Amino acid sequence: MTKLVGACQLLALRDHSSAQEALSLMLEWNLLEGNAEDSNTSGGGGGPEEAGSSLPLQVATTLQSTESGRRLYFELCDRQLHLKELVSINQSINQSMTWMT
Repeated sequence: MTKLVGACQLLALRDHSSAQEALSLMLEWNLLEGNAEDSNTSGGGGGPEEAGSSLPLQVATTLQSTESGRRLYFELCDRQLHLKELVSINQSINQSMTWMT
C-alpha cells in the first residue's frame, strides 16, 4: 500500500484533486496506520517501520503543499475537532445522567 500512497502523493503534489481527496480520506479513516506491510517487517531502526509510522505525517505535509490540498486538510482537521467536541459533550451528558440516577 505504501507504494500506492507514494504515487498518490506525487499526483497530489501536482494539484490533482482526486489524489488529494484520496489522501485526505486515507487520513480521516486511519488507513495509513498499521497497514499489513508495516506490521510484517522486523529489524533495526531506520527500516520500514519508521517510514510506516511517519506516513500519516508525510501525507499531511503533502496535502499542505498546495492550496487545494491545504483546504482539504484543514477541512479534515475541522471535522475531527467537531467530532472530538461531540464526544466530549456526550461524555459530559452521560456523567450528568449517571449522577442523577
